[in-house]
Amino acid sequence: WLGGYYQSAGYSGDGCGGFRVFGFCRADGAAFPSKSRPETYLHLETAMKSWLQKTFWIRREDVEIAPEEIFMDAINVPGFRHEMQEGRIERPIGRRFILAFGGFVAAGLMVVTGRLIELQLVRGQDLAEQARANKTYPILISPPRGIFYDRNRKPLVENAPTFVISLAPSLLPSDEAFGEVLGRLTAILGTSIGELAAANGVLARYADGRDVLSRSVWPDEIFVASGEFRAAVLEIKSRPDDFPGVAAVEAGRRQYLLGDLASHILGYVGRPSREDLGSRPGVRSSDIVGKTGLELWYEAAVRGRAGEKLMEVDASGEIKRERFIVKAAPGQDVVLEIDADLQRFAALTLERHLKALGKRAGAILVVDPRDGAVRALASLPSFNPNLFGRASSPQEIERLLSDPASPFFNRAVSGGYPSGSTIKPILAAAALEEKIIVPEREIYDPGYLSVPNPFDPAR
Repeated sequence: WLGGYYQSAGYSGDGCGGFRVFGFCRADGAAFPSKSRPETYLHLETAMKSWLQKTFWIRREDVEIAPEEIFMDAINVPGFRHEMQEGRIERPIGRRFILAFGGFVAAGLMVVTGRLIELQLVRGQDLAEQARANKTYPILISPPRGIFYDRNRKPLVENAPTFVISLAPSLLPSDEAFGEVLGRLTAILGTSIGELAAANGVLARYADGRDVLSRSVWPDEIFVASGEFRAAVLEIKSRPDDFPGVAAVEAGRRQYLLGDLASHILGYVGRPSREDLGSRPGVRSSDIVGKTGLELWYEAAVRGRAGEKLMEVDASGEIKRERFIVKAAPGQDVVLEIDADLQRFAALTLERHLKALGKRAGAILVVDPRDGAVRALASLPSFNPNLFGRASSPQEIERLLSDPASPFFNRAVSGGYPSGSTIKPILAAAALEEKIIVPEREIYDPGYLSVPNPFDPAR
């Protein structure tokens, strides 16, 4: 009987016919031997349970205790603010949740460790060679030019969508590959390598017979074409392996809404010349710059600020990643004192009168006497500035340049003509300044000038 330390715990009362000790029933109802107080059996039972658990890994059963058995504050005490979580009991995190979370963290660490082993040990050499073959190039982004408005906020020019195709020779691995790409570009655009070389100033700079297919004689960015080459752009985009280093981007083509009626005011834009590339910092061969008129005068304002991005290219010339460093800022808009409707009327009126007189050249200028603002200015013959914004034929440009009437000459500003009556206020101001006359002096003007005949004074 377990060392004899037993004592009856009392009559069981459950029909076992005797006394129950530690959950066992003695059928004969005899008393158990006793050597100590009843508490001794409780200590003995606890010790036995602890020994059995430690020896045989017997897990103790968790006993759920209801929150109401511990705290009854939320039920018995009035005035708790349940919306503020008062009077509520936080339940501890269960064992299953802790095990599941630990398994998830362990699985994640295993995946990360396996990926690191793959990248560092298994594929480390190959990835290192690919990284050394990749190159990063800075690419400038042309901003949209500002818009010219008349005094009533009517636009005189707008930026029509178009495409600009350029080529970066440094992105090609060899001169042979460079020549092949140039050949493909000229085939789909209907041009020649000689025309591209002339447009980029290669033939003029290297007239000593140096090979034009050498990448070293070309600029860092070659201007190929600008215009509505949608079919060519689609072919370039669909066959990137055949056109490495070629960029076809959407840009704004300058479109003058008044055409040749305001060409001497607004001027025109075009590709920079060799002088422009040398005198204007930050100008590339594929940029658009002002050539004459207000386009040239306000070039710094309407040109905007170019953006820049980094382009990562692999050894085959394929673009892997692009990242903007500085976003392009559009140019500023300019509001002029010109009245668009009056400008159209003045130019058409001048053209009609010149035709009636059988003349080709002339100029008209409309000035507001209240403030001296120029409301209209026209010079004939003129030219259409939209010719320089699209793919015009060289013969058409040559015809304008060889015209004896000089359509690019602005007669309203640069022409030499007799001043006429407009000189009279200037002479009167000079006479007042020199004290030759006083402001009260009156001069009679009958409207005609009579000159006596020196050979017959009577007549």
